[in-house]
Amino acid sequence: MASHPATSLLQTFTYPSNDVPQYQIKWTRLGPQDAQPLIFIHGTPWSSRLWAPYALALSNRYCVYLFDNPGYGLSKLLTPAATAEFASNGPLTKQAEITAALFRHWGLSRAPHVVAHDNAGLVALRKILQHGCIYKSLTLVDVVAVGPWGLPFFKLVAENEDVFNAIPPQMFDGIVRSYIRDAAHMTLRNEDEDMLAEPW
Repeated sequence: MASHPATSLLQTFTYPSNDVPQYQIKWTRLGPQDAQPLIFIHGTPWSSRLWAPYALALSNRYCVYLFDNPGYGLSKLLTPAATAEFASNGPLTKQAEITAALFRHWGLSRAPHVVAHDNAGLVALRKILQHGCIYKSLTLVDVVAVGPWGLPFFKLVAENEDVFNAIPPQMFDGIVRSYIRDAAHMTLRNEDEDMLAEPW
């Protein structure tokens, strides 16, 4: 998952675009702009860097789009109201709404191929059913798309929010890193684990 200059997220999309921005999505495009669009969507707790090697390999044939989902990687929740809305409405519901707007912002001239990992599978399906997105194809990789989902840990956190907010930073870092290691198929390089843990 090492970073490559071509996959750096140098573009910014804010949502909503006609009101006070609440969310900032970092994204990039690589490959020929007139080629078939190919969009990679990461799940939790990942970032677009998960897809960087694949994006580079396919960018000679496709116009590849990478972005960090709201609240992940380089994409920020800009206001306390956004943070509260994101938490209360469910991040996957909000991700679908925001990233559907991002897809429209791109103004793609043809339906893209979409590759979605983990809970991004559910987000990708929501974009079709609730937001009118059309795909040429949808590839689901190790997805979580049918509820109930999540680990018992998430339920424990939700039921004991005050306790988890009081955990010292070093201990919280250990919890996050344990979650990341458990979610990875193979051992991550230290710099990749650091990149994934940093936003948390």
